[in-house]
Amino acid sequence: LLKNWYSQNANIEPVTNLGKRLVKFRIGIVLSNDGGALVEFKKPLRFGVAAILGNGKQLVSWVHIDDLCKLFISGIENENLSCSYNAVAPNPVRNKILTLTLAKAMKRKFFIPMQVPAFVLKIMMGQRSVEVLKSTTVSCKKIQDAGFEFTFKTIEAALENHKPVLILDRPNPNGFYVDGPVLDMQFKSFVGMQPIPIVYGMTIGEYALMLT
Repeated sequence: LLKNWYSQNANIEPVTNLGKRLVKFRIGIVLSNDGGALVEFKKPLRFGVAAILGNGKQLVSWVHIDDLCKLFISGIENENLSCSYNAVAPNPVRNKILTLTLAKAMKRKFFIPMQVPAFVLKIMMGQRSVEVLKSTTVSCKKIQDAGFEFTFKTIEAALENHKPVLILDRPNPNGFYVDGPVLDMQFKSFVGMQPIPIVYGMTIGEYALMLT
C-alpha cells in the first residue's frame, strides 16, 4: 500500500486530477492526554517507574495535539500549501529524555528510572516492538518554510502543557457549607473521602473543621 501511495505512476490522487489542491500530512507521535502514545508512556509512572525502552537512544519524532490541529486548519485555510508535509515538532527527542522529562513533569523527583531490555519488549510485544525501538528522525523544515509556526517546539514545553492545574477559590462565601459542582472524582480529598468542590473552595483545614 505504501509503495503504491508513493509511486509516481500510481493514479491514487483523484483530488488533483479534478484540479483541487491536495495537502498530505505525515503525522509523528501525537502527545495528547486523551489517548495515544502519551497515555501509554504514563502508565508505568502511576507506579513511580520511568520505563526507558531498550537503550533509550532511539529518536522519537513527536507533535503536540494542539499543533497538529493547527496544521490541519492551516492545510485547509492556507491556499499556498500543497503536496506532503511532516507533522512533527522541530526537535525530535530520544526515548530516554522523553521518558525522564515526562516523569519529572508528573512525579518531580519521586520516580525510579528503569530500562526495559529490547529482548523483553520483543517477548511482550512481538513485531510491534520494532516500532518502539526504532529511531525516526523527521524534519519539519518544509512546513516551517511555508510559514507555519509551532507553539510547542520542545518536549519540555509540550509535557508541561499537559499537567492539570487545580484552582480553588477562597474564602468560602456560603459560611458552613460548600456550593457548586465537584471536580473529577480522581481529585477527591482524604478528609472523609469527600469530592473537592470546584467553586467556593476552602483550605484542607477549613474543610476538615466543616466536616467535624
